[in-house]
Amino acid sequence: MTAPLLSVIIPVYARRDELTRLLNSLAAQSPRFGSMEVVVVENREMLNRHWLSRADFPFPVRHEFAAEGNQSLCRNLGADVSAGDVLLFVDSDIEFAAGALAVLRDCSLDDPERIVLADVMPLPGRVRSLGTYLYDVPSFFREYRRRARLGALDFRAFVSCGFAMSRSAFRDVGGFDPGFTHYGYEDVEFALRAQRSGVGFALCAARAFHHKALGPDSLLRRFTDLGHSAVHLTRCIPDVEDIMPVGVRAVRDGELNFPDDFDIAPTVAAAQAVERELDLARVGQGRFSARELFVDGRELYRRIALFGRFTGIRAELSPEPFDDRRAVRCNSVPTSIGGSTSAAYAMPSASPDPS
Repeated sequence: MTAPLLSVIIPVYARRDELTRLLNSLAAQSPRFGSMEVVVVENREMLNRHWLSRADFPFPVRHEFAAEGNQSLCRNLGADVSAGDVLLFVDSDIEFAAGALAVLRDCSLDDPERIVLADVMPLPGRVRSLGTYLYDVPSFFREYRRRARLGALDFRAFVSCGFAMSRSAFRDVGGFDPGFTHYGYEDVEFALRAQRSGVGFALCAARAFHHKALGPDSLLRRFTDLGHSAVHLTRCIPDVEDIMPVGVRAVRDGELNFPDDFDIAPTVAAAQAVERELDLARVGQGRFSARELFVDGRELYRRIALFGRFTGIRAELSPEPFDDRRAVRCNSVPTSIGGSTSAAYAMPSASPDPS
């Protein structure tokens, strides 16, 4: 009996090395896996077409191009041109462990009315993370295994970098919203819409690894994009802020390529400025509830200066050494001058830059 066809859909912009690594991990799956096709959808520029046409993989690779693309458009286009009974959506910086595809496919076939999530982790041995969380939200990335054991996964568990679902369920949900023209939150909107249409979520044992690498410049661009995407999200789902905080939320996992002496403060400040400019600082009565800093074995930054054109805020945090197994939580960073602050902060009076 022929196994049902699996369509692997990969949106990508550039990233030849990461895409090659992903395709090689697909090729290394068990030869008994069965039928599979891969659809690579390039976003805005055709930078991988020529080498893909010459590459030799044990499955067909179809190349598509979205001239005015974004992640949502690319994923939808890949689904439209594919032929599989099961759709596996994968970001180009993912690498699958052996046997992962069979697990994802079989779990999706077992229950076509649910979204099956791969167990995506940072690549072993490369994790050197400094994750900046501007909101203290119920985080799937800290608790998803516990919630999965309890059968309590909801739309907040969803990550779009590696998930499978039946073609019929994807069609019924309506695909991704192409109105998200910037990075971020298209996954939140899709997952909430799926949940409200009756689609469930399940975490499976398919292990995948995330090759995330962000430097200071790309991190700042991501913060800015998240701000714009949060605006569109609140338009799509007016009650979203009753369900979860909206704004610049998180750098989720992986390696951030900061030099040892890099000061995170200007990036954090710029992210806060974006939120104010876009009128997004509304969560928790106008206050950021928490920020967590993770550093790999280095002393916590002795001075974290929060400043920016829209804030006029500076704060000093006492030094406290810790390693990457701990998190220091800094509560109540105000969004405007005045108000209560954590004892860890010394808040000088200041006025926003009138310019």
